[in-house]
Amino acid sequence: PKKVHSDCFGLLGECQKIRRCWNVLKPNLKPLFYHVVVPAMWHGAHDENLWREDPVEYIMKKYDDQDEVYNPRIAARHFLMDLFDEHSRTLSTILSYCKLSLNAYSNAEPEERNHCLKEGIFYAIGSMKMSARQDGKYHDKIISIIKKHAVRDLESDVPHLRACACWIIGEYDRWHKLNSYSSLVRKVARCLKDSEVPVQYEAALSLKNLMESGHDMKEFCPLVADVLPNIIALMQSIQHDEVVSVAAFMVERFPEEVLPLASSLCKNLCQTILDNSDSSNFTKTVLLSVTISALLSLLNAMKDLPHLYGEIDAEILKVLNRIFSNQESMGQFISDGVEILNYLTYCAPSITDSIWNLFKPLCETFHRVGYSVLDNFNSVVSNYMHSTKRFVSDPMNSHMVYTAAAKYLCNVPDAESFCPRA
Repeated sequence: PKKVHSDCFGLLGECQKIRRCWNVLKPNLKPLFYHVVVPAMWHGAHDENLWREDPVEYIMKKYDDQDEVYNPRIAARHFLMDLFDEHSRTLSTILSYCKLSLNAYSNAEPEERNHCLKEGIFYAIGSMKMSARQDGKYHDKIISIIKKHAVRDLESDVPHLRACACWIIGEYDRWHKLNSYSSLVRKVARCLKDSEVPVQYEAALSLKNLMESGHDMKEFCPLVADVLPNIIALMQSIQHDEVVSVAAFMVERFPEEVLPLASSLCKNLCQTILDNSDSSNFTKTVLLSVTISALLSLLNAMKDLPHLYGEIDAEILKVLNRIFSNQESMGQFISDGVEILNYLTYCAPSITDSIWNLFKPLCETFHRVGYSVLDNFNSVVSNYMHSTKRFVSDPMNSHMVYTAAAKYLCNVPDAESFCPRA
């Protein structure tokens, strides 16, 4: 059972901290690594079946760091990380095992190569990241190994090796210091067009990590414009906070390349919010937070092309109605909702009818939450009031503004009776 498997790694992790137990484990480090740790991390028969039957579920289960109890792969990685932290000399030993195994794989005949073992070795190398950061000599050695053995797998005939190659490249930084940086970015970007969804997922995350470490991104502007449709399509396939964070990064770093697809991207972000707003569990809350943040970045990027706001207000109207609906799971995002509305009432050429329909829910929401959104509320109300003819055409608009002000600023009882005078 997976839980028992994971618990065994937890036990090993505690044992290696005790001198008497470590004295038993140390002479058996090699068989422990090859016969216990690596098999837990490689691509097994169950993984292959899930990859074929439900690639999205495969991604969710494989990379769920919150589920260590039922994920032996994560538990094995954490055991290695604890081992390197407790016994630093084991890093050199395990790295030498990895190097020997990868060389043996390269020298073997194609039909004799153990693809699963190679993936397990890559995940073991990924577990060295934190320790390698503290010692530059190990970092350089690992980068050299990845360049030699992983980069070529970006074009491998084995799908899970393509995905793992993207992953291990994205795990390490400082690629921008190498002459091969531009070439590597383009190779990873090509994997976004892969036929396999898990490969696309890993490629998207790796591309973001590679670009975050770079400085001059101008040369990649055409590349981003080319792969952005693939990132949007991936968002449709996988509603995951990591994928949304890739889109958010592209919006912030490459706004001009994103704007031609702003409407499509906005629609996908809004749909993700609507699909995940009915629950307050941790995973969905993180996804909602990242998605709303990405939406705000997109709205900010659109300020130079204000006509685009009119193309997206129908989708955003649904999101704002959900945020202002007094739904418990959306309560923490009310301030974000008011900020979104601020863009649509201030930056847009005019306030559309659909956005005017949000004025009443906005005021009702303010009565519930009050000062937590006071600053943004004042800005949005001011934006509405600047559309003077439309605002004064309905006496209820003045009534709602006055009662809000009376309740929270003047503390005047029976504020409704003062509305005509106001």
